Amino acid sequence: MIDRESLIEAVAALVSVGAMLGALVYIGSTYGTANALGDEGAKVMVGAIVVFIAFVTVLGIMLAYTTSEGATADEPDAAA
Repeated sequence: MIDRESLIEAVAALVSVGAMLGALVYIGSTYGTANALGDEGAKVMVGAIVVFIAFVTVLGIMLAYTTSEGATADEPDAAA
């Protein structure tokens, strides 16, 4: 069985990637033509990529603090 932290991280990753793919499809269908995306569509696409990177960064930081077991860097390792 997969542990709780791994499950939370996997679901968060799948949801964020699914949202990004949905945004890319929406931008492509809204701003795209048969052969190109266009200037405005390209700017929106770059914006979506920047927002995705920022979102995944914040999500990763939140998950690191939420799913940690309370250990800090200055505590000695129990296995040592």
